[in-house]
Amino acid sequence: MRQYEWGKLLIFVAILAVPIGLISSVPTVFFLKGHLPGGAAGADAIEHLYMMWWFHYALTELGQTPANLTMLAYPTGYFNPYITVTPFVRLVTFPFMGWVDPTLIYNLYLLLTFVLTWVTMSVLCYYLTRDFEAAVLGGFVFAFSPHRLVHASGGHITAATTFWFPLLALSLLSFVRRSTWFRAGLCGILLTISLSIDLNIILYFTVPLVLLIFVYHLWKQPDLLRNKMFLYQSGLIAFIPLLIRGLPFVSFVIEKFRGNLDFLHAEGVELYSGDLLGVLFPPPQHPLNRALGLDWFAVRLIGGPEGAGENIIYVGLLTFVLILVGLRARSFPDNRLWLSISLVAWLLALGPQLKLGGVSTSIPLPYALSTYIPFLEWGRTPARFASLMMFGVAVLVAYGAAVIFRQLNQAKWRPFLMMGLLTLLWFDYATFLLPWHVAKVTPPPVYQEIKQSPATLAVLDIPARNYEVAGRSAGYQMVHQHPIVSGRAYRVPQEIYTQMQDFEDMAASENAADILADQQIGYVVLHLTWLGNATYWCSHLTQELGEPIYQDTELVIYAVPQSE
Repeated sequence: MRQYEWGKLLIFVAILAVPIGLISSVPTVFFLKGHLPGGAAGADAIEHLYMMWWFHYALTELGQTPANLTMLAYPTGYFNPYITVTPFVRLVTFPFMGWVDPTLIYNLYLLLTFVLTWVTMSVLCYYLTRDFEAAVLGGFVFAFSPHRLVHASGGHITAATTFWFPLLALSLLSFVRRSTWFRAGLCGILLTISLSIDLNIILYFTVPLVLLIFVYHLWKQPDLLRNKMFLYQSGLIAFIPLLIRGLPFVSFVIEKFRGNLDFLHAEGVELYSGDLLGVLFPPPQHPLNRALGLDWFAVRLIGGPEGAGENIIYVGLLTFVLILVGLRARSFPDNRLWLSISLVAWLLALGPQLKLGGVSTSIPLPYALSTYIPFLEWGRTPARFASLMMFGVAVLVAYGAAVIFRQLNQAKWRPFLMMGLLTLLWFDYATFLLPWHVAKVTPPPVYQEIKQSPATLAVLDIPARNYEVAGRSAGYQMVHQHPIVSGRAYRVPQEIYTQMQDFEDMAASENAADILADQQIGYVVLHLTWLGNATYWCSHLTQELGEPIYQDTELVIYAVPQSE
């Protein structure tokens, strides 16, 4: 690829990606500060944002490892090395924490992932097709796939950090085609970064991608196994991440096999599995479903009204046509690699048992073996393999588009056809989520006053064990900087939930003021939106603690009288 073509592709895609990314995430661009995507509560986004803030605060203010969550789950806190074993997003945002609004950092980074993912995927597709317009289409399919959009709109910032994987794949393909020490070193560096994003990403994307690329080329070129230099250089690829990231991973593995991380296991694998029909049936709220009156069936495919949107594995109707064209193209013999990646990932995304039309069957699938694979047995979201599936699909789309573009008699029509196909793909992929739901997460000014109180006092949020309240309370801690009884970082040990309930019971008891003061609880916050018996709590705490120091339609905050 000539230097001019590299520059032309990078600039064109970057410029095009900005407005399309902003339109696809409306109204996020209008609420960059004080708001986060992810529904009315924004719980998942707040959790990721809190991890970014806590990583900086723990290192710069407390001088301790961020894995030691001393400011959550007061008074014991708990240890969760998940935070430090995959720190990429927190490291990238680290320099900006402390002087830029954290919500602004989060939202700008999230929007930037669309641009970077489209750019890097287009580079990979151009390397494989040598077709400019086809590369642009292939990059779009991966960057704006429905599955990726669902995660981004849900506040899963690590799942949206997909821009390194095309570069990793490109470096691996370049290496297996002509191995050198330099290319091996580059592969190792990119693999190290890819292994630092998120444990889910490692299991559902990075490891299977690397294995499938190597297995395919070793099957295609068995002589590579007898090439000592190739084997030595391949060893370097594995050695670099071990050298750079080995210690945190080894410590994490030790803690896992000691049983100290069992709380990271979660139930719900069936809910978070894809449906066999989901690959071609549009997701809920898709314009086609609404026009045909089939939205009820789309909802059924994701598990009903309370189902998980992140198990959407829709490929796209136009996308499927382009895939078929690409598979028939003899000019791209390596389409078998990308077809294999797509099919393997799709099969794993269906989970442990086949679901057909929203109905679970007893037919076992390969993912059922995950219970025997260390770390993967923790996972409850097999549908996340859809991201890897769309990675392979994007390349197949680029192959198909390249075949179509090369059949045009006049090159001047290529840009018009490309923009027409992009428009159709965008309507198929992005419109069902619009507008994104954004949540206001800025705490009321009273939290600045709470910040001025003695640092030893803790905050009790009620209901303490509620998922949304845990996120909100952690988010508000970024302002008041006091220990909190609630809060969460990924997942919470069961004994911590018991401890949270104990404090809530203290607040519900007679003489609550004395009991809470003895425990150094300085404030009690009622989250009315998620409190079923709000009338009782307001009456009880007003009697025990006095009039609230703040109240609105969502919060009622009491100060606990402290003994002299």
